[in-house]
Amino acid sequence: MIRTARYVQLASFASLLLATVVIAKPPGRPSKFNPAAHLAAPATQSAVTLEQALVDLSSGEWISQWGAMDTLTAVKSKAAVEPLRKLIADKASPWIRAHALTSLATILGEEALVDVTPLAGEDDPQIRAAAVQSLGLIGSMKGKDIVLKLMTDKVPAVQQEALVSLARIDKAAAWDTLLPHFKDGDPLQPASIRAAAWIGSDEARAKVTAALGNPYLRDVATEAITAARDAKLIPAMITSLTGEKDRYRLGIWEKAMLRFDAADFTAPMLGVIKQNNPNLVRSAVKLLQSAPSKEVCDQVAGQLKSIAGQDPLALPLAFDLLSRFDADGYKDAIIPFLHHATPDVRRSAIEAISRARTADHFALYQDELTDTDKTVRAAAYQAIRRATQTAPEGGIVKYLAKPLESTDREMFYPALELLRDRLSRAEITPALAALDKFIGGSDKDLREFAAKAVAGVADEQGAAQIARAQGFIAPWMVIGPFTHDPADGTNGIDTPYPPEAKVDFDKSYPVGEERQVTWALFLTTRLDGAIDFTYAYQQDEVKRTLPADPKIHRIAYACVDLMSEADQKVNLAMAAQRSGAVWLNGQRLGGEANGNVEIDLHKGANRLLVKVAADGTKDWSLRVQLLDKAGHRPAGVTSTIPAAPATQPAATQP
Repeated sequence: MIRTARYVQLASFASLLLATVVIAKPPGRPSKFNPAAHLAAPATQSAVTLEQALVDLSSGEWISQWGAMDTLTAVKSKAAVEPLRKLIADKASPWIRAHALTSLATILGEEALVDVTPLAGEDDPQIRAAAVQSLGLIGSMKGKDIVLKLMTDKVPAVQQEALVSLARIDKAAAWDTLLPHFKDGDPLQPASIRAAAWIGSDEARAKVTAALGNPYLRDVATEAITAARDAKLIPAMITSLTGEKDRYRLGIWEKAMLRFDAADFTAPMLGVIKQNNPNLVRSAVKLLQSAPSKEVCDQVAGQLKSIAGQDPLALPLAFDLLSRFDADGYKDAIIPFLHHATPDVRRSAIEAISRARTADHFALYQDELTDTDKTVRAAAYQAIRRATQTAPEGGIVKYLAKPLESTDREMFYPALELLRDRLSRAEITPALAALDKFIGGSDKDLREFAAKAVAGVADEQGAAQIARAQGFIAPWMVIGPFTHDPADGTNGIDTPYPPEAKVDFDKSYPVGEERQVTWALFLTTRLDGAIDFTYAYQQDEVKRTLPADPKIHRIAYACVDLMSEADQKVNLAMAAQRSGAVWLNGQRLGGEANGNVEIDLHKGANRLLVKVAADGTKDWSLRVQLLDKAGHRPAGVTSTIPAAPATQPAATQP
């Protein structure tokens, strides 16, 4: 069957490291399927994982069965024996039967001879190859005669597996059989390299080492060393990879190295780091991550500058190794890299140090809040949130001053979010000053977001400050409710009441027989400074004296003085529910009371009086905002209550 070169390479690698034979491409198998993906199956698995693997083994879906066999074989699960035997008996899938056979041999050892021996004479070469490979896995002299017989099989793939199995069984005694096949051009040359790795003699290691230097045989040699787990050949493997830049090939090598015990590769990997091997240093650090110890971490920490000079992208792996082992112990070694030229290094340094409990996280990450790389900035904010719960010494407003000064939304928006979460009531005034360009700006969404960032800790006075910072008017002097019966053909908004003739905050006015209305201060905790008259006039004594007829109009007035530093035009944006009228300096303004109207302010105090009428008591409210032509809060204009109220506030609005 025709196969791609890459598939042949991967299938060969899998057959060695997984004790699996793949001679023909399985039906429907993806052309880029990577058998090496199963190489790192852990030696221990959870009960749930093993139970699922047993289910997958009987699923009838080849890729699930393939993975399940690897998982169960890695822990030599006896529960897999009968399902594997059932797969072997299934004549429909030779390639899955072959894998099941090698798995069974690995799990049972010599007990599997009863299953393997009969299959050595099968017609299908895949099964014969799997059978002879299984005899090598078992390693019993009882299988030697069958292996010798299959050395003369008519199918080269079967001969190759027989040669390797002979070396696994006979060790040094098989050397003379291997020796003639090391010549270039011999069809069993790759198999002889694989077999030599199991011999363990200096002469055999020399052959494998020589193959590592041959571009046509180095993959076979690497796979052979890994399959036999001959740690004495690790230095030769490292030498053969010097100058290798193909990350795919290096990735395969990393997975292969993980088949060794950590004690076997720790010293060689530390040597890679120290010996200035730039192409391998990243892989070396990655492998050391799987074997953390104080000795390893001390040496890696001492080589961080060397690692940076060889391959900066190996530093994130080193930081992760050190911080997960002892973040506090190694933080000082990592801190200098917070200002490294490579964004990935800066980001990983932040993430590593964030695990240290004794680090001054606010001080360490402050510069990174305005880093040119957005991923670094994000890491800094995440680290602060993860490592701290309070505000820094000196306050959060001062700490975030630099990002809040930025005009880049991606720069200042995260700062607004952190300020919102860490702001204290004591910092409202400096926060409003720092956020003034947002709160008083023309971007409505940003203005509201910035206002809410401060609102969480605001009291009644603070809420009024926030409202005024957006250009809303707050607080107001209010009076009402007056009542009007539209049955006479008039409407309440055009019917005059005493405040329209003269605003006198010391006067009160009778309404009906039982009630007097007076001017009072209206406070609000709403960020838009709105007055909800429905809420303000729900006191029992007022409700009791209001007419029950919902058609009767309720009228209220609100008054404030606008202080302008110069003669200027501003835009008055008003929303009155339901109808309203406006007077500026005693002159009623024409047009709609809802919407925008341009007004002329003279230097000094400008009295603004607003009348709002509603039928019944629903939807009875007022909101007024002052803006310049560009939509910003106008410069040099403030609002103030016209006079100190003689009475308590009419209401404090929630």
